[in-house]
Amino acid sequence: IVSSTSAITSTAVAIIAHKAFAGYALGSTMATAEMERSRHVFFGLFFALSTPAGIFIGMGLQRLSGGSYDDDSTPVAVVKAVVAGTFLYVAIVEVGMKELLVCRHDEGGAGDVDAAMRRTEMMKLFAFLGGFLAMSGLAAYV
Repeated sequence: IVSSTSAITSTAVAIIAHKAFAGYALGSTMATAEMERSRHVFFGLFFALSTPAGIFIGMGLQRLSGGSYDDDSTPVAVVKAVVAGTFLYVAIVEVGMKELLVCRHDEGGAGDVDAAMRRTEMMKLFAFLGGFLAMSGLAAYV
């Protein structure tokens, strides 16, 4: 999708930086889970090979589409939709739910949420939605 040297360089740096932090997160999570070594190796290899596989899939789609990609082409739109859906899923399910849906039971098991907790939850929700709207607005102009 990118063809200039500067765009390729910035994309490569972004991918490498992302993979480094994501790899650390994956490794620390697997170490905490005390998984078997064979599962560590399997998931590590799957993670390591996912980026090259994505690159080869993109190259294959480019060849199937005649070698030219513009921002309005169907393959680019499909890839952008999948990426956007993935980010939304991770943001909402993996991060948002852990932050927004705190444990609502107390020692007595009554399930009451006091006013301060409710206010904190609402502030988190508005911050989450504000960040989502800000990034959506930014994406519309970039």
